[in-house]
Amino acid sequence: MSQHEIVIVGGARTPMAEYVGAFKDVSAIELGARAASGALERAGAQPGWVDHVVMGKALHQALGEKAGIKRFGFASAPLDETLAQVTVDLSGRPYLVYNVNLPDRKIKAFDLGLFEDFFQAFVTHGGLNIHVNLMYGRNPHHIMEAIFKALAKALDQATMLEERLAGKVLSTKGML
Repeated sequence: MSQHEIVIVGGARTPMAEYVGAFKDVSAIELGARAASGALERAGAQPGWVDHVVMGKALHQALGEKAGIKRFGFASAPLDETLAQVTVDLSGRPYLVYNVNLPDRKIKAFDLGLFEDFFQAFVTHGGLNIHVNLMYGRNPHHIMEAIFKALAKALDQATMLEERLAGKVLSTKGML
């Protein structure tokens, strides 16, 4: 299947509007978004979960065969009283180690436990191994910000081209 093919694997009725030309001014993207929103609601899924899956799939797709990349990345990120470390292996084998003990479980009404869910979905659908370690920290906002900054730096490092690999995959098997 090419990138531009669309495959319909099922159908369901989703109330969107009344008949008589109600969709004439609605774009295909908006119709798709409404249908997807209805499907997520019926499945009991939170719309935010889609972002995690899409980010993982996008990373996986963008890396392709992973030829010539460094594969491994590590970063520490300090933010005031906080120090977070993230290690990444773009191995194709999803695994998450999440050593983050938060002093509070919420920032305002936002449940910080959802961050671990984000990482799990990202790892699963991106096919990568991530170790998230909070060394210390007190402010939940600083903790989460430092973690995401360390993740960005570790991914940047892991996806850099390594000239010494000469386009080969960094694996004893020759593939990831």
